[in-house]
Amino acid sequence: MLSKLCLVVVVVVASAVACQTSVLVVAASPSASISSKSQGLKQTEIPECPPRFTRDYRPVCATNGRVYANRSIFAYHACRAAILEGRMLLLQDMAACSSNVKD
Repeated sequence: MLSKLCLVVVVVVASAVACQTSVLVVAASPSASISSKSQGLKQTEIPECPPRFTRDYRPVCATNGRVYANRSIFAYHACRAAILEGRMLLLQDMAACSSNVKD
């Protein structure tokens, strides 16, 4: 193993009403590492986003225009977007989203 990496996905949550900003850590994993194969190629192991959801319905709006049923479902999708697509999803005011709920 050449080195250890620590992946932390952070989502900044801005409240338009109170003009306050807080930070929500969506995923943190020390399991990301770089290893060397016999051919000299480097392989990166990508940590998974654990699908741990609560059942409460407290909808949140994300910057992709989607409404998620609650913060835990949003956190999962934000983690996946960051790791797989390299984009960061943030929470925004509910007025900015349609009524489409993504599970």
